[in-house]
Amino acid sequence: MAILSVLAFLIAQVTIIGYVAVELAQRYKMVVSQSLQNGTHHLLHAWLDWILPFFPGYQTLAHPNGFGPAWWFALGHLLGWAFLIAEALLVRYFIIEYVGDVAAYVSPYKDSKFDEIRHQIQRIGLDAGKVIYGFGPPQPAIPAYEKVVIVGHSLGSVLAYDTLNALINQDNVSSTAEQRNVVQRPRSSSACRPEMTHNGFVSNLRRQSNPLS
Repeated sequence: MAILSVLAFLIAQVTIIGYVAVELAQRYKMVVSQSLQNGTHHLLHAWLDWILPFFPGYQTLAHPNGFGPAWWFALGHLLGWAFLIAEALLVRYFIIEYVGDVAAYVSPYKDSKFDEIRHQIQRIGLDAGKVIYGFGPPQPAIPAYEKVVIVGHSLGSVLAYDTLNALINQDNVSSTAEQRNVVQRPRSSSACRPEMTHNGFVSNLRRQSNPLS
């Protein structure tokens, strides 16, 4: 149900963005055609001729014949149009900054332009994980943690999953003296989506390593 709600919300927002884009394109064509017909004139008039058509109802608002229903309708139209533009810009920013980041990170294509960035992010996460779990030379400033809590939100949950998986692989190929018992040490984990939580992932590995547990 939650997924359907999010999907419906995204479809509605994409529809709004498409409507705003089409409406702006039509108004731009109208402004260009009027400018070609009217020719050149005073700079202020030319600027107003370019800007005002993008504000629906401006003629009624600027030259009211009393504050009747037509004036209030024009005001509501203008405010609604301004709200749609603001929402379209906000949603577009959100999609590019957040949803786009997730899509770029989880892209399976090796020839993707985001592949190198994805590997850089994974290396940063793995390097931080190695320090926390104590891989490599001992560092006096880093304590030996008995419990590790992994928390991830949105794209961070995907990175946390990849980091934990890489640390478990690192532990499996290390010598006995260099192993850090990665599977047993995460006591808790959190993520924004249930399917991205690490509890089931780690529990399965624990059952495989200790069938009696």
